[in-house]
Amino acid sequence: MVKYNEKKQDISKYVMWAIVSAIICFIILNVLVMFGVIVVKVMIQYWWISLVIIFILIIFRKIGRKKKK
Repeated sequence: MVKYNEKKQDISKYVMWAIVSAIICFIILNVLVMFGVIVVKVMIQYWWISLVIIFILIIFRKIGRKKKK
């Protein structure tokens, strides 16, 4: 039989890994949000460059679809 303390120790290991992974996910998401805010600020500041990039991406998508067919 497994003693109660051994079960408690196994559970605490999983809880520790859950907390560590939650902290890592928080850091990664925080960095991604900061990057997204910077990108949006640049897009608002240089809106004409953003329009050109979007137009180029649309053209590349249409060219890619034609090559597949």
